Amino acid sequence: MGRSKHVSESAEPNYVWVSSAEKGYALGEVLSQDGDLLEVKGEGGEVQRVPCSHAYPVNPPEQRGVEDNCQLMHLHEGGLLANVEQRYAKDLIYTYTAYILIAVNPYKKLPIYSDEEIFRYRGKSIGALPPHVFAVCDRAFRLMKADKRSQSVVISGESGAGKTETSKIVMKYLAAVGGRKGVGVLEEKILEANPILEAFGNARTHRNDNSSRFGKFTEIHFDRDYHVCGASIVTYLLEKSRLVFQVNGERNYHILYDLLAGASAEERAQLRLPADAGVADFRYTNQSSCATIPDVDDAREFRRVREAMGKVGMDASRQHDVLRVLAGLLLLGNVDFKEGRQEDSRVVDAEAVGVVADLLGVSEAVLSKTLTTRTMTSSSRRGSSYKIPLNAADAAFSRDALAKTVYSRLFDRHVADINASLAEGGGGGGGGG
Repeated sequence: MGRSKHVSESAEPNYVWVSSAEKGYALGEVLSQDGDLLEVKGEGGEVQRVPCSHAYPVNPPEQRGVEDNCQLMHLHEGGLLANVEQRYAKDLIYTYTAYILIAVNPYKKLPIYSDEEIFRYRGKSIGALPPHVFAVCDRAFRLMKADKRSQSVVISGESGAGKTETSKIVMKYLAAVGGRKGVGVLEEKILEANPILEAFGNARTHRNDNSSRFGKFTEIHFDRDYHVCGASIVTYLLEKSRLVFQVNGERNYHILYDLLAGASAEERAQLRLPADAGVADFRYTNQSSCATIPDVDDAREFRRVREAMGKVGMDASRQHDVLRVLAGLLLLGNVDFKEGRQEDSRVVDAEAVGVVADLLGVSEAVLSKTLTTRTMTSSSRRGSSYKIPLNAADAAFSRDALAKTVYSRLFDRHVADINASLAEGGGGGGGGG
């Protein structure tokens, strides 16, 4: 009866943690014990019989809200969650479990990421100051210098946990402590890569207003003097299907809404976007009732992304090309098809296809044929291929497949441009942060 022994050793022997479908674990008062069964009264007054093996002792009052879960007398899921919750109620969103940092998304801004805080944690061992992501970053930085080996900071969690924001905080810290004189040009480029990738790779979901819809591995390179000398980003598994379909309550990628909200009248004319066209006028943005995000100004975000693109080396001409592709994709989504006389289809509005072709820089005839036919390769004759007409439904599927491919290539090109910019001026070897 190992568990009953643990229960009897609880600092509050009349109370235990028991499983709860609603909360994970709930506090219960032990009314009696019959062999291996406890009679437990819940916080709502309900009484249940619980096996001793499923009842977990409560930690003493003086251990409530400790900075490191390893300091708890009884370390189990119920006690750990209670400790984290107690800290969270005081806006203490970070808690250690040895060298592992648990972070709970506060869903609000906290004044704990200033430059003063960065340098307060610099050179300090974990535990010397309150739990903070800066402490984890500094430990990785110091270990890189001491062991002369690359270090990794692994950030994991479910959607909405705060991985994207934490990644930005990590890069901010490393750019600051690895800068020669504060945050220089290269360090600024590293930080400015974030709004670009977020605009093109993040979207609002039911659980997160800024959910990353791709995976990312970022390397920060340091020279022999442990100054930042370069960086590179590897992305994978972009959610291409989001471009053409969103469930109700979610949004497409941020950049499409930013463009529609922030493009000037002159830019709209150049991009062949109707002056009064909004989110509701495009198939790829009107499938959901969610057109805006609370407290987010899409027009302002558009300007922010344009500034970031400039800072990582994308000149006005390159930015205009990107906007042409985005506008082309929005208009491509509005291309409709009608059934032909046989098992084929035709574009309803040929002029619309011409506009899309112009924006994407391709032949109108080639684009029209690509949308309404598919190419088959003969297995009997090497190098032989032929066109098969598509019905209206298949043509619409072909349109969406083309849009997804173009957007994915555009995203990859952004990553390549950012990496090329981050490599400029970088020299020498060093560990990865």
